[in-house]
Amino acid sequence: MEPLEQRIVLATLIWQGDVDFFWNGGVDTVDTNWDTNGLPADGDTLIFPGGAGNQMNINDTTAGNSYTLNVTGGLYDIDGNSITLDNGGPDIDVTNGDLTLWTDLVLDNSEISASGTSAGAVLLFGDITGSGGLTKSGGDYLDLYGTANITGTVSIDDGGLGVYDFSLTATTVSIASGATLDG
Repeated sequence: MEPLEQRIVLATLIWQGDVDFFWNGGVDTVDTNWDTNGLPADGDTLIFPGGAGNQMNINDTTAGNSYTLNVTGGLYDIDGNSITLDNGGPDIDVTNGDLTLWTDLVLDNSEISASGTSAGAVLLFGDITGSGGLTKSGGDYLDLYGTANITGTVSIDDGGLGVYDFSLTATTVSIASGATLDG
């Protein structure tokens, strides 16, 4: 009989922010800042809803872990360790509310979307690196502050991409009809 390979089940966690402002805050399986009382693991989807506590929070998980971030309401301000975006997109999706990230990002085939009737701004203040590209979709805007050194294509499919106090190095920049590049 052959042993089965180890399988990892990716989880979806919803931020509650009822313990403190750290992503790894609380006691795993007892009381954490997440709805499942678990802690984020590499590859998980993290949802940040309106009405949750500690909307200014810190990613204190392992630097470089891969997450999909969904903001469904509120005004989130996230700092801390770097995040890898490699799920094929959208890796950051703001359907309602605003998101400000103060963390470095590593891109590998990533999409950042600000879409929906009440989608707001996505502001990225960290450095962006990686072999992937960046696709901006959705009707609102994405503003970049810092440095981006990526080898893939930057595509602005909808809405606006603002480049302020920012150095962008990319193989190709593609701007769809009706989309804007500012800065």
